[in-house]
Amino acid sequence: MTVYDVVLLPSPAVNQIAVSASRQLSAQYETVFTLESGNLEPHMSLYMATLDKKGLRKAKQELSKIAEQTAPLPLKATAYDQDPKVGMFEIGYETTPSLVRLQNDIVDKIAPLRTSPWPKWNPVGHHLDEWVPKRMDGEAKSNMQRYGYDEIGGLFRPHITLTRFISRGKKMEPEPLPPTQAFDDTFTKLALYEMGENGTCTKPVATFTLGEQREPALKRGMAAVKEQLETVRQKLFNKPGPAASTSLPQFA
Repeated sequence: MTVYDVVLLPSPAVNQIAVSASRQLSAQYETVFTLESGNLEPHMSLYMATLDKKGLRKAKQELSKIAEQTAPLPLKATAYDQDPKVGMFEIGYETTPSLVRLQNDIVDKIAPLRTSPWPKWNPVGHHLDEWVPKRMDGEAKSNMQRYGYDEIGGLFRPHITLTRFISRGKKMEPEPLPPTQAFDDTFTKLALYEMGENGTCTKPVATFTLGEQREPALKRGMAAVKEQLETVRQKLFNKPGPAASTSLPQFA
């Protein structure tokens, strides 16, 4: 069964910065993959799930609705991060209320469409049928049992994975990479991808622009408010008064 990844896509400028950083890392170390626009796409994962054809069709409908009602998300990058145990190297982002709300909306609508409790493998290669009951606990295990995905709620770590080192157990010290603020971005694209090995996005399924219905609705709302204010103004200031007298005042 195919595993799908619901993601935010960075702007073209930040996409290229991520690809360049991934290439730089792969030139310095042996890596499992290198990001590439149009193939292994830079992305920020929000939720992963196995879906059949019916579930996929419904998921696209739900994601379209969510995207329409979600404003673009300005996010600041926080720091580079790596996990020597699994080799992943990432650029992390701040966790904002709007981003958390978007993830919650996605999980609420997509989790019920799953065709299995969780994918067979997670992005770092753990066999989840064995890993979840034997090696997970606390919020991570609870999230897996409820949603089939662990990085939700207190475990949500917004990030873009730049590569994965083949070497394990040692923290790499790469040559200077772009400053973290180079990854600051306003995310405007929500997307659904087929997920490959190592959590990569390999095949685009659908892409949605955030806030496509919010702006017209906002403009309509502002227009309605202006119309109401104009009506009130006319009632207050343009109301006809008593007829003016044309006779001269009389003095005793």
